Amino acid sequence: MGGNSEGFISHYDKLKNPQVIYVTPEGQYPLSMHAGPQWHRRTWSVTEVGKQAWRSADQMVSDYILRTIKKVSGEYKISDVYLMGFSQGAVYAYTIGLQNPDKIRGVIGFSEYLMDIEGDKSILTQQDIEDGKDVRIFIAHGIDAAAIKVETARKLKTMFEAQGFDLTYAEFEGRHGGQSRCLQ
Repeated sequence: MGGNSEGFISHYDKLKNPQVIYVTPEGQYPLSMHAGPQWHRRTWSVTEVGKQAWRSADQMVSDYILRTIKKVSGEYKISDVYLMGFSQGAVYAYTIGLQNPDKIRGVIGFSEYLMDIEGDKSILTQQDIEDGKDVRIFIAHGIDAAAIKVETARKLKTMFEAQGFDLTYAEFEGRHGGQSRCLQ
């Protein structure tokens, strides 16, 4: 929420020996109309639109990501698909990954939280968590993050561990947005 694909693609250069196809779809809804690639801000969700519209919009995000995966997989030989997201992007990466364990091998989340399970404006269910146990999970969170406190990540870690997920957890020195250090 507030970033754009150009900002996230810059992290590719920080990967060591990247043997991946790195695709950065962009949030579908504008937060600002600033011109220029580094200044337009996007979000994955619509707000203040009511429960049904919110759920429909979230399902459209999921469909968009799955169509992107299908398109890239049709053009390249893909062995495993991992979704990676930062903050709000990680929320959707977890949701889409857990709901599609037949298509998603793992989720990499930076400075994240989990969509409310069974919440009024959520498309994530407890059944998704149970069905998604084959999805590998990587959680990385800055210990000084103010936007989303590190305690949120620790609770998420505990929940995934209790459910039996294959989980890797890392805390790093820094705040919300320092995820590139974890890619190295």
